[in-house]
Amino acid sequence: MDAAMIDGVSPSPILLFIFVLSNVAITAGYAFLAVAVVPRVAVKLARTKLGGVGFFLLCGLTHLHMAYQALFDQGAMGYAYMAVEPIMLLIHVPQAICVWLFVTGVYIEMGDFGLLRTKERERREQLET
Repeated sequence: MDAAMIDGVSPSPILLFIFVLSNVAITAGYAFLAVAVVPRVAVKLARTKLGGVGFFLLCGLTHLHMAYQALFDQGAMGYAYMAVEPIMLLIHVPQAICVWLFVTGVYIEMGDFGLLRTKERERREQLET
């Protein structure tokens, strides 16, 4: 039997694409939080920041691994099957949307991350002067 087949049926390429894309989006969101947000959070204990950075990086790596396995190791551990299960898509697609809602909200709320000028930031600067 072909490794890419599940019970003799190939998984839907569209569902695999959605699963992989959502996990890559989650990875990118977690990486942004680890690198740009957690270091800016005002906490006193260094372990709090270390824990936050580690948590988001490791969560991101978990999702990156899931995306990789769905693409390249479809037969060995059943990742292609997992990727096309409705429950996995019902979890990961909203998770990808939510992490980016959070990331963009934090970006707007916390101010300048040196990436872009936003109208909200410009408005705040005008109010401060």
